[in-house]
Amino acid sequence: MNHVCHEVVVFRAASGISPQQLADALANVDALIRAQPGFISRTTLHDPDTQYWIDNIAWDSRSNAMRALEQLNTAPLAAALFTHLDQASVLMLHGQDVRVGALSDAV
Repeated sequence: MNHVCHEVVVFRAASGISPQQLADALANVDALIRAQPGFISRTTLHDPDTQYWIDNIAWDSRSNAMRALEQLNTAPLAAALFTHLDQASVLMLHGQDVRVGALSDAV
């Protein structure tokens, strides 16, 4: 059974990169991400108080999320995006939808 897999990436802009420059770089990879098999949705958030960004991409399975990540890591447009990120701030997580009640029953 496949469960929706959420790829959540938390990051800050690299030094000297404005919020608009980072937003533009994120937009430049949007079509590439959306074209990957298993793509469901993408939501990008920005907290102006902490300057953290959150990119939440939903995939139809963890395996499709991992394949898309491999594609993104070799794409020239993504290389440009990665130069806009403070690499030390990047946290990437993959998680599947769960019923919270089911988790508490198992503990």
